[in-house]
Amino acid sequence: MLRAFRSELLKVRRTWLLVGTFGPLLAFSVISVVVQFQLAYKVGPVLQRAGLQSREDLALSDGLARVLVDSAAFGGVIVVVLFATSYASEYGWGTLRNLLVRQPDRTSLMVGKFFGLIDLIFVGRFLASIFAVIAAVVMSKVQDIPMNAWFTPEGLGALAHSLVNLMLASIGWASLGTLAAVIFRSPGAAVGSVLAFFPVEGLVNAWWSDGPRWLPGQLFDAVANGGSAATSYGRALALTMGVSLLALFIGNLIFNKADVTA
Repeated sequence: MLRAFRSELLKVRRTWLLVGTFGPLLAFSVISVVVQFQLAYKVGPVLQRAGLQSREDLALSDGLARVLVDSAAFGGVIVVVLFATSYASEYGWGTLRNLLVRQPDRTSLMVGKFFGLIDLIFVGRFLASIFAVIAAVVMSKVQDIPMNAWFTPEGLGALAHSLVNLMLASIGWASLGTLAAVIFRSPGAAVGSVLAFFPVEGLVNAWWSDGPRWLPGQLFDAVANGGSAATSYGRALALTMGVSLLALFIGNLIFNKADVTA
């Protein structure tokens, strides 16, 4: 497993992977922060119900933490696409067969690759959070929004908790991307399936009143936000870890049973 973990970390040296992973995370984080502060003057009751923050909300001790979570909203898409692409491309490139020659234990190989990639995501999330905080400080100056409460013990605690929650939510998205990859074995099909997941879940959620309590994407978002109106943080976290383990268990079964011919 350690050898698989180390081999996965070697991918970090690939420029396309760094740009494709960190670039969108950093860009969307900064853009989201700028938009949030630009809209803060215009937020009324309707937009507040939609999740946007007013000037008063942003000035609270947890205002920076809220900004951080909102700025990472697109991160789930990036994570699930990265895992689907990384795993599925190994089939097409023929590298998976070579890896299995060196590491016949498929479960160890899969687990090692998963932890190697999730570490990359954690680093990306952390860097994106730093950029989001810097952008928030700059925008607070531009928009004349008080930020003293952000850097109190309470504010820093809320910020750290939000960052941890984003990491935990990433595990859920990563497990779905991994499952899609071992099912479809093709980067195009795997990515297409995970991208189709988002609108399909949105439709189901709109039709099913209990959707926010049980649908995977809704649970992952609840973890990232520290809970939601539909479910508590503890319940969302427990179910997210359960969904992740189930997805990885099914993926491992498929991976161990399926032939690798390329």
